[in-house]
Amino acid sequence: MDYGLTALERAFQLAKGGSCHSVPDIKKQLRAEGFSVAQITGKSLYKQLNGLLQGHERQKLNASTCSADTITRRGVRPPRQSRGD
Repeated sequence: MDYGLTALERAFQLAKGGSCHSVPDIKKQLRAEGFSVAQITGKSLYKQLNGLLQGHERQKLNASTCSADTITRRGVRPPRQSRGD
């Protein structure tokens, strides 16, 4: 537990970090780190945390849309690898 952070600050870190996928996941992680989850309540806070969680998920999806597999399916082939001749 980082004594310089409040549970609320840590909740926002977890939401931005991508290791948690929902507010209950955030609360579970906070408890595991020794934080009290008493402040992690309310519609407004849940909406903010969910927005950060969804934003992180969108970033992961956008990053994976340009994989070699996707490029091949669109008809553009990745460069050929040399055989080491």
